[in-house]
Amino acid sequence: MASVVRMPSVLAGASEAAIASWLVAPGDEVAVGQPLAEIETEKALVEYAAEEAGVVGRLVLAVGDTGEIGEPIAVLVADGETDADIDAALGTETPAPAQAPAPAPTAPAVTPAPFAPQDAPADAPTPPGTWSMAHRPPKSVVDGPSTTNGQQPGVD
Repeated sequence: MASVVRMPSVLAGASEAAIASWLVAPGDEVAVGQPLAEIETEKALVEYAAEEAGVVGRLVLAVGDTGEIGEPIAVLVADGETDADIDAALGTETPAPAQAPAPAPTAPAVTPAPFAPQDAPADAPTPPGTWSMAHRPPKSVVDGPSTTNGQQPGVD
């Protein structure tokens, strides 16, 4: 199966690096430990070696391109593998035409409340989960007693 070569973390704390130069080309056979590319960060230029053997199937990033650490930079293939295998390894394969897509599930219909609080008579019961001015707790329960300069409300 095709093997994805990912941008290495060549410098602690670096989140991205650039391809300074490729030392291989598509179609080249590589062995474990063979240098593939020179990777450059803002502070270092490091030679990156193959961790697996194979044939270079595709160079994903060009010289000078920057990539996030862990992002694909190349793909190694085995004998007989094709571009479709490379695309599958990269997760960019185009799905084969299949059956018509299943219809999207529909959201359940929302049933409106039997009446809106503003339409209800003042003495009508309030539907669960709602409130009206007639059923609001007294201000002292909601806000608690208030004081001004240590005085109780209503005391002169």
